[in-house]
Order: sequence, then C-alpha cells, then structure tokens
Amino acid sequence: MKAGGSAVDAAVAIQTVLGLVEPQKFRPGGGAFLVYYDAKTHQVAAYDGREIAPMGATKNLFFDDDGKPLRFSDVVLGGRSTGVPGAIAMLELAQKQHGRLPWVSRFKQAHDLATKGFVVSPRLARMIQSSAPQASAPDVVRYCTKPDGTRYAAGDILRNPAYAGTLNRIAASGAAGLLTGSVAVGMVERLRQTPSPSSRTLADLSPTGRMLDQPFAVRTRSHRLHAASPVRRPWVTGSVKNSRADRYRASQREGFSGLVPVRPGQPPRLCRSRRYVGDPTFVRVPIKRMLAPDYLRWRAQLIGNEAGKVTFGTSVGAPNPGVDATAEPGGTSHFVIVDARGNAVSMTSTVESLFGSGRMLDGFFLNN
Repeated sequence: MKAGGSAVDAAVAIQTVLGLVEPQKFRPGGGAFLVYYDAKTHQVAAYDGREIAPMGATKNLFFDDDGKPLRFSDVVLGGRSTGVPGAIAMLELAQKQHGRLPWVSRFKQAHDLATKGFVVSPRLARMIQSSAPQASAPDVVRYCTKPDGTRYAAGDILRNPAYAGTLNRIAASGAAGLLTGSVAVGMVERLRQTPSPSSRTLADLSPTGRMLDQPFAVRTRSHRLHAASPVRRPWVTGSVKNSRADRYRASQREGFSGLVPVRPGQPPRLCRSRRYVGDPTFVRVPIKRMLAPDYLRWRAQLIGNEAGKVTFGTSVGAPNPGVDATAEPGGTSHFVIVDARGNAVSMTSTVESLFGSGRMLDGFFLNN
C-alpha cells in the first residue's frame, strides 16, 4: 500500500504469505470469501472463492457400500474430501477489478520467504505436534520433519522452494497457473490415489473467479452490514442476526452490556444458525424467516448478561434442522484491510481443518 496499491493488492500479498507461514490454515489449495467496499462509489461487492465438489460427486459420497456414514478420520485425509481450490481465482478476479498494481508484483514477499526460509511460529509448531489425523499424514510428516529426523519446532527456519515455484506460475498466469497445465494434472493424479480417492478430473478444474450476484445486506442501528450472499452461504447471517436481535433488546432494557460467549473464543449461541446451513441448490434454507422481525424479537428476549443454556431457534416454516456436530480445529483465518483511500477488504480463507486433507502438491496442502 505504500507503493500506491489498494486493499485488494494487499490481500493478494497477505494470502500468499500466510499460505506459506500458516500452511495449516491458508494455501492456494483452499477456498475463501471476500467482501470489498469501494470508498469512491460506496458500493460493496462480494466474491465467492469457495471450493467446489467434482461433477462425479453423489449423495453417497461419504457413505460406505452398506449405506453407513464413513468416519471423519477415514475421509479427511483422502482425495474424496477435496474441493476445487477457489481462493486464487477469486483474488485474481477481485484484483483485476479493484487492484492498482500489476498482479505479478504481489508475490515477491511470499516468494522470498519460501526461498530463504521463514521462522516457524509457536502456533504452527503446536499444529505440527497435534494429535489430529492430518498431522500424522505422510505428506505432513515429510514436510514438517527436519533432516535430522525431528519435527520442526518454534524458532526453526523452514524453507519451501516448491511453493516459490508455484507462486511463479500463479504470478505469470493467474489462477490458470494453478488449475491448468502440469500442476492441474498432478493435482488430479494425487487426488485419485487411495485411500479414499476422488472422482476429480481435469474437467472439474476451473480457473475462473466468481462474483456473488448481490452481497447480503441488512441495516442495524446506524450501520448497514454487508456479507457474502446468504443464498450461497447462509451461515454469515449469524452475526447479522445477532446485531439485529441486539438492537431490539437494547431498546427494551437500558444498560444492556451485550452477550457473553458460551465458552471462551466461541460466539454466543443466540447468533449461531449452523443447524440450517446447507447448499440451497439441494436444501431449503429459511433465510427470510431467520431474519424476520417477529422471530428476532423472540430470540432477543433470551439475551441476558450471563451465558445460559440456549438451544437453536425454530422459525415458522423452517425445515427439520440437522445436527451440529462440527468440531472447531482452528483451520480458518480472517483478515481486514483498509487502504489510504478508504477502500476495505474483509476476507475469510481456509483449507478447512488444519493442513486440509493432509495431501501436499508443489509446496502446498490441498483442502478438505
């Protein structure tokens, strides 16, 4: 940004550096969402870089031959769980529309760190020593083990020249450098290997970024909140709904201090709606009802100054909810950038749980 770049230019640099130094969360092999605010036009745009399942996926993808669900540990490490990486294609599209510097110039920092090496952080060291199944995957063990046979520890220098080579291809050709050519061929071959092979083919790999038709927006108090469209990913409405419920409750009781999380680091359950999360192409997600004033007033009545036992809400006309059994292994990160012109980027990026599927290709881990 000191060189005149925009918030989106900075996002590209941040994503590629974090993809190197936090391989357990970021990578070119993962997915992302990005919301961009243009200070000059006051317009908000949203970009969808979420991973996509292969065309060969069926409703039985995660079931065995007897129709029983496969264990998480059995599928997380295989190609079956991996979607087409979307983060780089998303960033390329956003940078074409809102960047101010050449695309190729955004990769120098990450390239230098990959070539010369970076200092392993305490967090990465903990992930390397984790008991999660991905940490014991052969590719993870190989990458995280020093020549003397010991695992990398905090303070060690870790080099990844293969990642620098991947960045060279992305810098020269954009997302096509990742999702076409030799890298794409290698990705498909790696994903189709046992155990738990994928049905992925080269026809599944698309380097084209996607914009959401309309960012989701809701006015609360004196602000207008924007997020990636709930039509594509309805879980973003959780915090929005919390803000709206807060507004109703605050108007009823003076001195309301806010919500207390159920446990440290977790959002209050009143604003969580993961029981109704799903791909609207296949399931009905009750977005309008979950944001309806009468429903929010009812939920707002449950807000107190102390955390209590509160279950998920049930709105009129809502379908039967699924069971929220999602673990929180900390494999996702979020960052916000505001440049000197007032343009802003809000971006979430992930390879899902730590080290993604545990499979590595050309210096980066694939998502799960």
